Amino acid sequence: MIIINCYNCVIFTFVIAFKLAMCNEILDISNVDHGIILEGVTESGELYSKSTYCPRAGFIVKIIVDSLTNQLLWDRRNSVDSLNLVDIYSINGKRTIALVSTNCSDSFESNYIEIKNNIWTEISYHRFYWVLDKIKRLRIFNLLNPFEDEHYELGINFTSGLASWTLIPRENVEVFQVRQGHETIWQLTDIDETCIKIIFFGDTETSKMVNVNTRLGNDVRELFFENLDEEWSLVEKDYFYQKLNLLDQEALIAIADDMDEENQ
Repeated sequence: MIIINCYNCVIFTFVIAFKLAMCNEILDISNVDHGIILEGVTESGELYSKSTYCPRAGFIVKIIVDSLTNQLLWDRRNSVDSLNLVDIYSINGKRTIALVSTNCSDSFESNYIEIKNNIWTEISYHRFYWVLDKIKRLRIFNLLNPFEDEHYELGINFTSGLASWTLIPRENVEVFQVRQGHETIWQLTDIDETCIKIIFFGDTETSKMVNVNTRLGNDVRELFFENLDEEWSLVEKDYFYQKLNLLDQEALIAIADDMDEENQ
């Protein structure tokens, strides 16, 4: 009888220890243990995706960490709370915001987190859904097909040697990248910034000068880019317009030469 009781005590102790261990699991979003966590892409769009992480049956997550940034994202406040799921939204593969859903004793609770400059910070419900709405509206503009894109209002000016093309994103569109073919000219680096206008000069396929206007808060910026030796780079405003005037004069001379040939 004593032997049986001792045996039962050992089994009971082992079960309790095992259950306690299962209640102290860690979810590392940068190094997921798939023996503990179910992971899957549950939503995707043109540039964004949503990855969902759920504890497997029988496992209770104690904390959520990001080993890539060495940060704690969430921890259990008490033994009653348990992690339900984590949704992480990414732009072009880069994590942007996360929603942590928790089962509490008598309710559900949601925490909203955003990563900027490699720092995760808790944000409000309104901020989270504002960012989510924006990332779902992000688009890529390619100089090679401005006529085929319904996301922009297009204006063309032929009054000088080089044609100038002005594109203004429509109300429901946010610009993520400006490209020429596979070459990136400009890319959104701050979710709070908005591209409000794109101007490029010359032929759509061979344009070497592009002006991108952005707004961040109350500040409006003009960014000037030149394609030199098949590579786009940011240049100063004065240099940009000096080079543009030179190219414009060359285009006017070429037009005049063509007209002379036609008249001969």
